[in-house]
Order: sequence, then structure tokens, then C-alpha cells
Amino acid sequence: MVEDRRYRCGSCPRSFQYMAHLTVHERIHSQVRPYMCPECGKQFIQSGQVARHVNGVHRRARPYVCELCGARFVQSGALDTHLKGHRGEWERCEDCGKEFSHVWSLKRHRKVHEEVAVEEDDVEEDVQSEVGVESLEVEESSNVVVQENQKESTEAVKAGRSTKLLPCDICGR
Repeated sequence: MVEDRRYRCGSCPRSFQYMAHLTVHERIHSQVRPYMCPECGKQFIQSGQVARHVNGVHRRARPYVCELCGARFVQSGALDTHLKGHRGEWERCEDCGKEFSHVWSLKRHRKVHEEVAVEEDDVEEDVQSEVGVESLEVEESSNVVVQENQKESTEAVKAGRSTKLLPCDICGR
């Protein structure tokens, strides 16, 4: 039976069966974080996130322990994901070899490679029209440079240093 997902987000393609779920989801787009950690002031979308944060960060409560290596986790799902790594069950990207714990993470990552391919086609077409040639060989190294810049951008965003993409070393876009 297909779920009735009549509550649609106005900012992305997601839809929900319940209005309450949509309300919580929309906080992602609006940056509304009504729940605050009493110890450090960090804000969260849901109250349960505060409890996990306090237990994991401030109280260092990590009750879920990996029997293979001793790693400890705040949530049972995090332990399950960790165990997939021990079992070699992570999803691998065929283009770059990067591994992901969930299929949806790999699918999201694949878009990076798809965007790179589209951008390379755009660059080739732009250069062809500017120079007036019918065919153009794109250097093999150009893809590597784009991937390196994307990796640097991703790492910068994760570290909170930047939210803008780095320009291409070849074309400046």
C-alpha cells in the first residue's frame, strides 16, 4: 500500500504523511532551531536531538559498544552502521572508490560526479564556441582537478570555514 504523502515541502521535493513531520522538516530550510542545549547553547530542530547531544557530548554516555574493536556510540543505529564497516558491507562509489554506510549517501554522492560530467560538457561547449573549433580534447587531469577542488570545498564546509565552491583551476568557473 502506498502511503498518502499529501504534505509537501515548499523548498524541496520531500513530502510527508503527517503535517507534524512536515513542520519539523521545514525547520531544516528555515534555520529555526527551537530546542537549545542547557549546557552549551547549541540549538536543535527536535527535542530528542538535545537529549542525544547532552548524553553524547557533555556526559560522554556511549552505551553501545562494538564487541570487535571497543568503539562506543550514543545511538544503536550508529553502532549498526559501524558494524557494517567491519563486515565490509559499505557501499562503494564506482567512480572514485569512496565508501558510504548507506545507499542514500552513495546516491547523494553520485550527484557530485554527474554534476562534474555536466560541467565538463558545458566547459567543452563554451570553449568550442569561443575558439570556433568543432572538437576539443579535454585533458584527463581536468577531472582530477575538479574532484580535488570539490573535496577541498566539502572539507571546508564540514569544518565550518566556507559554504562557497572553489573555482576551477582551468576555466575559473
